[in-house]
Amino acid sequence: SNYIDENDACLYFQIWHTEEIMQYDPNSEILNVIQITDTHIDSSDSESWKNLEDVIEVINNMQPDLVLVTGDMVDGATNENYEKFNEIMSNISTGINVRYAIGNHDIRINGDPFEHSYAWYNFYIGQSDKILVDEYYSKYGYVFLGLNSNQKVFGATGLNDYSGEINKTQLEWLNEQLQLYDKAKQIIIFMHHPVYSGATYAGEDAVISDNLTARDIFIDLCEQPDENGYSKVSLVLTGHTHTNGVWEEIIHLSLKDFLAEIPMLSIREKLYPPANREF
Repeated sequence: SNYIDENDACLYFQIWHTEEIMQYDPNSEILNVIQITDTHIDSSDSESWKNLEDVIEVINNMQPDLVLVTGDMVDGATNENYEKFNEIMSNISTGINVRYAIGNHDIRINGDPFEHSYAWYNFYIGQSDKILVDEYYSKYGYVFLGLNSNQKVFGATGLNDYSGEINKTQLEWLNEQLQLYDKAKQIIIFMHHPVYSGATYAGEDAVISDNLTARDIFIDLCEQPDENGYSKVSLVLTGHTHTNGVWEEIIHLSLKDFLAEIPMLSIREKLYPPANREF
């Protein structure tokens, strides 16, 4: 069951129990999750407030278990923008769990994609990477892992914030969680930059492509097989490109093969070659 409203930047989905993975009670209730992304709240733009207020109304009507916010909550890292964002988000019904992944606009200052600060994000939101959401594990068998896809050196290297990177520390933590929750029914990652997309901004691909080694290790970790032969990570939720889309791996192809071999992908002429696996 899917609910998608592009104007409200809201994605609703349900995670079903499958008969093929029977480690938990198949008669337990369905876990309901809503994803919000790229709300770009601007304290001087009342339309941005209205869009998020409409989404909050939908959330309160649906009463999901969990809301995942995948970045670009504000249009720039200012006190006023974060105050307005938190004011609107405070209207979510008590009891609904809300977790956040940081976006590039959430740390961008002075409207400059080369200039960044975590100060306001840390003050208003808190943890920006290695986010473990495992309170649904014992009942449902689901684990959610939040990552910071902004982990690169800006400015001095000539890199702006449109493309992303997941650093070594986070990859090591991700691997630890995948081993720790080896029996999980579903492991879902949420972060801001996509793994792949056809979108480009200011000369950079809108994906985690700055460090190809890290990108490839991330994909390899996600594709590790569980005891049933399925990828340990069943879903990666992202934002950033301001479009709705679902990319699915085709059986017998890895994600990297999928990028290279499926002609419908608009990025096929900018293939990301496998990189050296050593850091």
